[in-house]
Amino acid sequence: ARRSRRTGTWPARGSALGGAGALYAWMRNSFGFKRDQLGTETITPPPVLLRRWLDADGGKGPRIDCEDQSTFGAAALYALGHDPVFIVYGRNRFGPFEHVNFGARIGDDIVPMDPQEGLPPGRWLDTRYRARMEVFSVGDERRPKAAA
Repeated sequence: ARRSRRTGTWPARGSALGGAGALYAWMRNSFGFKRDQLGTETITPPPVLLRRWLDADGGKGPRIDCEDQSTFGAAALYALGHDPVFIVYGRNRFGPFEHVNFGARIGDDIVPMDPQEGLPPGRWLDTRYRARMEVFSVGDERRPKAAA
């Protein structure tokens, strides 16, 4: 698959992303956003989020924050056979990380996915929000990769 020169994004369906584009669209439409309570940081396990979504009877599911979105998305990408990553951002080069999203490693490229921010697959967060950025691999490197 090739990135579009015009938009800098990967195609959302088909190609090397496999079912990842459909996963992105489903997450974008199925979860709302909420912040954790001030002074706390909670992460809800993906099976719990899926149960809450099912309990919502197919409507707009639970309201989640970026950590919940990222753990769910990375787990789903892994289940689809992709090599998931976490991408963490800070607005200040020396300050704390303030945002995380998930993505997939495809060959030598990282394809970020951030349904919470509404960015299409392959589009990176605006540079003013990523003065500091790191990518962390997730999963078992020995597992066979998704077909390209």
